[in-house]
Amino acid sequence: MNLPEIIKETVKKYKLHHIDCMDFWYKKDDMLFIATELQNIGYSTWTYYFKPLYTDELVYKILEVGWSPVAKYEWEQFKNRAASRRVRAVVTGPAKRIYRGRCDLPSTEEEYRKYYEKHFEEFLEMTKDIKESDYNTDAELSMINILVAIHEKDYKRATKLTNKISSWIEVLPWAKNVRPEEELLWGDEYLTWKGYLKKYLREMDG
Repeated sequence: MNLPEIIKETVKKYKLHHIDCMDFWYKKDDMLFIATELQNIGYSTWTYYFKPLYTDELVYKILEVGWSPVAKYEWEQFKNRAASRRVRAVVTGPAKRIYRGRCDLPSTEEEYRKYYEKHFEEFLEMTKDIKESDYNTDAELSMINILVAIHEKDYKRATKLTNKISSWIEVLPWAKNVRPEEELLWGDEYLTWKGYLKKYLREMDG
């Protein structure tokens, strides 16, 4: 059974892109939608998530001001490479998860073809009506909500959220830096970002 070939054919049928037959994605209206499959023995886990494209550039701008001018050069390199960099890179904008599910793996070639068709149809159906305004979380403290506030130039709210990131010298700081379950963040933890964000916000807010 040639599984990579089955995946390539199915991806093409649904007009998706893929990386290593594991990450599947498409772009629409300045939004990026991603489906990831992680296979284990006998079963796989599927995750669907999305993010506005502005989040990647904003993350690099924050790094440029808060950490190193080299980030400007790195952003130029990042955006000029294939769009797949926005899916899988060391540092990218946080994505919002909308689905995670586990299912048994099929055993025959025909079953695998139907298996991927089912998941791709489900992925496209679940993401077809998502808008940029859906990119936020119910949890107050999140990188997603901080970036949304900055994007909307609501620097006071962004600063308020950033200040909620606790310091290691406080008692049980990790309890206050809990990441929302639906936020997928690449790169460093909240506490590392706090310093970068504060420098950036001071410059933006005058």
